Amino acid sequence: MYENDNAYQFESIGSSSRALHYLPFLSKSIGNSSSNLRKRKKTTLSSRILKNYTGYTYLQQLPVFFLKDHIFNLSRYSFIGSSKTGRIGNQLFEFASGYGMARQTNRIPVIGHTDRLRTIFNITNAILVNRNQQIKKWNLILERKCCAFDSSMLKRIVGKKNYRVGYYLQSWKYFERVMNELRGQLRFLSHIQRKADEIINSISRKYTCTTCTGDSGNLTYIGIHIRRGDMHRLRKFRDYGYLTAPASYIYRAIQYYVKNIARPVFIVCSDDMPWAQGILKNIRSDINSEFVHGKSEVDLAVQASCNHNIITVGTFGWWAGFLAGGDVIYYKHPFRQGSRLQRGYSKNMEDYFLPHWIPLE
Repeated sequence: MYENDNAYQFESIGSSSRALHYLPFLSKSIGNSSSNLRKRKKTTLSSRILKNYTGYTYLQQLPVFFLKDHIFNLSRYSFIGSSKTGRIGNQLFEFASGYGMARQTNRIPVIGHTDRLRTIFNITNAILVNRNQQIKKWNLILERKCCAFDSSMLKRIVGKKNYRVGYYLQSWKYFERVMNELRGQLRFLSHIQRKADEIINSISRKYTCTTCTGDSGNLTYIGIHIRRGDMHRLRKFRDYGYLTAPASYIYRAIQYYVKNIARPVFIVCSDDMPWAQGILKNIRSDINSEFVHGKSEVDLAVQASCNHNIITVGTFGWWAGFLAGGDVIYYKHPFRQGSRLQRGYSKNMEDYFLPHWIPLE
């Protein structure tokens, strides 16, 4: 890849039609034809300025591209980054919403080189930067409510300024126009997806062996994510208004799929596995259920690999359902009435839950 320690061959990123198509500073400056690049003699970039880093463009120092006799100054372009708070689910909302706003305002999405998401997903349509270095002069804008769409966010992104958006941005409406593109960006890194596939395949073999035909082709995998943990245990969450889904909701959601789908297999992930295992013991014996508990990124990949999903509360389950892309049943009472948490949502939670998802008591 490297000619020497000080030069990087531009073709290795320039030949990517997706990169040229999406990143405006590339397509605008050098054109969309990778053949033009190959005609240049020793077309290189200074490695002090640009390195290819696991699929990202990594700006190390000055925001300037050097290409032959031309200079492309990244200060002419505008960027959007998001403020990462919380765990995987929260960070996904912040990245996705920032990504959606970047696309709508003709800006370039940014992800920090220390962000956890880049250790989980193969994100390629974003600039990777060291937050302690350049890009300069971020303008911070915040939403009015954590879990409701704030249309003023886009109106406040003006001119050629760089913006950092936050803090929660938990509404699908921020990225409604780029949902399919986002699903493409949020593909798990190969070692994570491989582990999830091994788990799914192991479950498949188990049920193949128990059928007279030996055929698992008509198995349907239903992911169940049960969030309790800190929301149930810690008083600060309860005081704020968080509720956890009761066992009765889990029963009803399972029965919905049992009635509507042949040969469902329920794959359960939870931060309170003893509770989850305890309630599923009370379900009739012909329900096929499997319990998976590992690293959170692998659990998410397993849930996202299912055909359909049952989610309880929290953003982890939300993203499992979104990435899986099938039917999603959600618990319709995630907060206490009149609580501070309720005030963070839009009416009927329509900005948070996708309109085709299925609410249950």
